[in-house]
Amino acid sequence: MFDVVVIGGGPSGATAAEDLARSGRKVALLDRAGRIKPCGGAVPPRLISDFHIPDSQIVAKITTARMVSPTQRSVDIPIENGYVGMVDREFFDEFLRKRAA
Repeated sequence: MFDVVVIGGGPSGATAAEDLARSGRKVALLDRAGRIKPCGGAVPPRLISDFHIPDSQIVAKITTARMVSPTQRSVDIPIENGYVGMVDREFFDEFLRKRAA
């Protein structure tokens, strides 16, 4: 018997399951297998710090975003606060699910 069942093992569900388990709840985390969603994988520095994301999960630190129009005109936009960490969602989501266990 579980106190809580979390449906969805993406970043939000896995983090919720981890927080609930740390607070003493018996948690089941349910997720469909084999689904990789399209996602840029950008994680702001504050979330990296707040959620204790290890450097091993950050595959790149992006300092500039480039916007490209349909006519191929482009503009570079500096990232506020220095950078955005990029994660590979396939490995990052699995890391979060394992951490929740």
